[in-house]
Amino acid sequence: MKILIFLFLFFCIFQNGLSQSNKDSLKLPRHHVFLEIGGNGLLYSLNYEYRFAKAFVVRAGGAYLYLQEKTTEKNQHIASLPITVSYLLNLCQQQHYVEVGGGAMLFLSSGTISSYKATTDFFPNLTAIIGYRYQPIRKHWSCKVAFTPYYGMSSLINSQGEAFNLIGNRLQFWGGVGIGYQF
Repeated sequence: MKILIFLFLFFCIFQNGLSQSNKDSLKLPRHHVFLEIGGNGLLYSLNYEYRFAKAFVVRAGGAYLYLQEKTTEKNQHIASLPITVSYLLNLCQQQHYVEVGGGAMLFLSSGTISSYKATTDFFPNLTAIIGYRYQPIRKHWSCKVAFTPYYGMSSLINSQGEAFNLIGNRLQFWGGVGIGYQF
């Protein structure tokens, strides 16, 4: 609820910047590839973004994580697939943007550390993005920092019946930083 109140106040305060954002966003390159540490990919992700409709961007990414317990040699393979849509709101100068968006973090998991319903499990999670992006128009590099909370829709369950709380069944506060190349 606090996030919704924040977003409402944010848009009320920066209401005058919306029309300016659309003009300046036309100059941004359409394609953006970036590495994000933390953020919507959980630990890290390699992402591709495509700008459409002036100030909107759609993103798809991927990451792979392999875990292994030293004592029992049980292992887990986890693939993370963040898919989001964001709006870029221009702040006074052409290279500074506020990013507001949301989407899904999709996880595929298989292994012997934990299982939910099958040997390969699928876990969709809802996620949000509220952050700052430095994206100069005439340069190819960019950087960003964002608050990326997510809600785990399902929880991994280990062999003792305990939930893996990093992912499941509650709101998690998270964030990330990224650096990228635009063209």
